[in-house]
Amino acid sequence: MIVIMKNIIILFLVLLFSTENLYSQNIESTSYNLEFVGAKYIDDKKPPQIILVLKYEPKDGKEFKPIISAKITYQFDNKGIKTEILENPKHSLTFTDRGVNQKNPEIYEWIKDKIDINQEKEFGLLIFYLNGITKKYVQNMSFTYGLWEPDNLDLRIEKKFEFQVLK
Repeated sequence: MIVIMKNIIILFLVLLFSTENLYSQNIESTSYNLEFVGAKYIDDKKPPQIILVLKYEPKDGKEFKPIISAKITYQFDNKGIKTEILENPKHSLTFTDRGVNQKNPEIYEWIKDKIDINQEKEFGLLIFYLNGITKKYVQNMSFTYGLWEPDNLDLRIEKKFEFQVLK
């Protein structure tokens, strides 16, 4: 009787973990929305810097759980795709929320018309500081990025953004 109960428990656990693993591997879309907010070229820094802002919102019914990834891909004027890892001192990333107007007033000043910091839905802002990726101003840029999926930490679904950089 004890042997049968052990086998039933083991079978139950195997089925439980197999089902969870199957579920996590079948994720086909992100649990969040990622939206481009703005990008600006700053040439009074050495080396010159591009500050890029993305807005993160969990999809309806999903938990607010951004898991940051360090991989970025970018391109200027559809030439020379580069993939890099965010690492100091070259690049950095900060994550902020509706308090951006207090924490980063300079950035808030140029994105304030593109976001509603008083919206009811929870959101976050990913602020990328990309140092030395171009020595001169380039207007057209693409940037590819994705966060890790909370239900499957082996999965990142990247999204490509194409935009004009402010000067």
